Parts: sequence; structure tokens; C-alpha cells
Amino acid sequence: MKRRHSPRDAGFWLHHAFVDQQWGHWCEKHDGALPSTMDQPIKGDEIVTGKKVRDVLHTTHLDYVYDSGIYYNIEKQGSSNCAFRLSKDLIVCAKLPDQDYYAKLWVPALTSVAALITMQQFPYLKPGSKVPIWAAETMYCDLRAGKLKVDREEAHIRIRKETAGSSVSYIMEAVNGTKLGLYSNITNFAVNACDGATDPEMLCI
Repeated sequence: MKRRHSPRDAGFWLHHAFVDQQWGHWCEKHDGALPSTMDQPIKGDEIVTGKKVRDVLHTTHLDYVYDSGIYYNIEKQGSSNCAFRLSKDLIVCAKLPDQDYYAKLWVPALTSVAALITMQQFPYLKPGSKVPIWAAETMYCDLRAGKLKVDREEAHIRIRKETAGSSVSYIMEAVNGTKLGLYSNITNFAVNACDGATDPEMLCI
């Protein structure tokens, strides 16, 4: 440890990478809540000399992301021609056209009456607020402003309601250059030793 050879150990690297990833998950889960010590200098060796807490909060600021994250999925799978049939617990990532602005869309509830979608904004690579989208009809949505039922020209996605007899389904489509991509490698994390609610918004490694 004194000679700083510990990072060469694979177990050491995996441990710290996992702690780092869990911090990223926590930030997503808590709407980008920030510590009260943002301007506190970080104590350490030359690696962090001159850095403050605010400089190392998000992996995107440090030029790396995790495979199951929103940025990775958009880069690898995102398409402006995407259209997804919604299903309960589906998670979709979106990148707005020509902007450093992302959104995560989760479907916690789906019925024949409406689709409930929770949209979390990621302005400039930082997790932000969550906005509920209640789609009971075909409509266009502005993800940046969190507005529903906007004109097509203002929209980033369209949610289309399809009815066939007694069957109802909802389709989410990218419009006006927005890129959509499905999350990969996701799972439900159970709490209290699997006795209780599951959390479909958490991502697995």
C-alpha cells in the first residue's frame, strides 16, 4: 500500500470500480442531490491536487461511463428511427438532438386506460429532476421542458395509442432527431433480503 502498488491488484480495482458505480446509481436515484461540501478541496496525492468535490461527482466529467448507463446505451444502440412498444418496467434512454441533454424514461404502470412514464432529465451529463408523463392518448412530448401535448415541431418523442378490438397498446417513437435506445443489462434489485418492494430503476453491473 505504501508504495502504491495496490491498484495493480484486480480485486482492488474491482472493489473501487463497484463503489464508484454505486455512487453513480445513487445520484440517478436521488435526482442529482449533491453534498453540502461541493467546494471542499479533496485531500490526497497528486492525482487529486487542486480538485474539489464538485470536480469528481460524475464519471462523465472524468471521461468514462459504465456499460449499463444512459450514455453508453445511446452511443451503442441509439437511433433516431427507434420505436418501442411499451411494456411495464421498460426503461428507455433518450438523447435530444444537437444537445448535451439526455433523459431516462421508465414505465412503472401500464393499463388499457393509460401508460404512466417517469422521465428523469440529465442536463449536461448530470442527473436532474423527474417528471411524470401520463399518456392516455396519442401525443407529442417535449422532454427538455417536461411538457406534454406539444406541437410535433416542438417534440422529442411521440407516444402513440393503438387500439385493436379490446386490445390497447402504446408505442414510443423518436421524432425531430431525438435518439432512443433500450437499456441493456438491467435487473430488479430487491430490498430487505428480497422481502419487500423491488426497484426496477436500479441497474446491475
